[in-house]
Amino acid sequence: MEYRRFFIQLVKFIIILIVFDIVIGLSMRHLFFSQTSGKYYRISYPLEKTTDSLIIFGSSRANRHYSPSILTKETGVSCYNAGMQGKNIVFTDAIQKVILTRHKPKMIILDINPHELLENPVQYDKLGDLIPYYFKYEELLRPYINKKSKYENIKLLSITYQYNSTILHILKYKFLPQKDDNGYLPVKGTNIKIGKEELKESKNQSVKNIDNYFAESLESFIKRSKDLKIPIILVVSPMYKSNLKNDDKSFNLIKKIANKYNVQILNYLNSPEFDNPELFFDALHLNNVGSKKFSEKFAQDLKNIFLIKDNITAE
Repeated sequence: MEYRRFFIQLVKFIIILIVFDIVIGLSMRHLFFSQTSGKYYRISYPLEKTTDSLIIFGSSRANRHYSPSILTKETGVSCYNAGMQGKNIVFTDAIQKVILTRHKPKMIILDINPHELLENPVQYDKLGDLIPYYFKYEELLRPYINKKSKYENIKLLSITYQYNSTILHILKYKFLPQKDDNGYLPVKGTNIKIGKEELKESKNQSVKNIDNYFAESLESFIKRSKDLKIPIILVVSPMYKSNLKNDDKSFNLIKKIANKYNVQILNYLNSPEFDNPELFFDALHLNNVGSKKFSEKFAQDLKNIFLIKDNITAE
């Protein structure tokens, strides 16, 4: 009798938890997809809305370095900057996979860090930013989200779990909207520190190994573009005083994968015209002045390579 009463109480408790999870989770989901600015909006927009002819992919270096307004003005081609701050090629491969099921751009630019393929375990944790989109793109995103941890399939049974880490972000940008230029988010000022820190970082990079899944993700990204006959270029945008070596294992593998698919790499890493600390926010990122100059330079190079106005119809 006591066992039966306990079982009934347990079932009631579980039902209450499920109802609570559904009500709270769906409310959070509604708030999440009502955002109009901020990090998650800059993920949601390219996934679900962009119809631009040129899409730029990559990390914060992509996000900070390419002005869609300048690129559109110079080339006549509509552009969206889908660079994601703090993310690497795995996250980029995931969002490209989703976008291309809905929209086929006429050109893709991938801004790639020369050290992109080196081990960086924190990048697997950052795949958690895909979780809020799981219910919409379950089959497409499951392989990436499962890389975050082996327990994700269980956690994702909870709707609240899918959004519980986003609520503070949602509230922040609800009251403090963050403006961007078609995804582009430049930074102002300069905070260049060149010396022992950079030498130490260079040494750290040299002892890291290649992450094979990162390499597979780069190949997947390129192959998907090629299969859909979308022109693609890889770009290494400027860094300040980069000491990239000729035998850099990550960059050499990037070049090998690009060559396999006959993809051109434009390397501006140590371009003399950007050898000026006033153009950089830090050693890895151009500031708003530098990104304006780079966007103008890149637009001209893009036109020269593709005769872009003749080959791509602006939207």
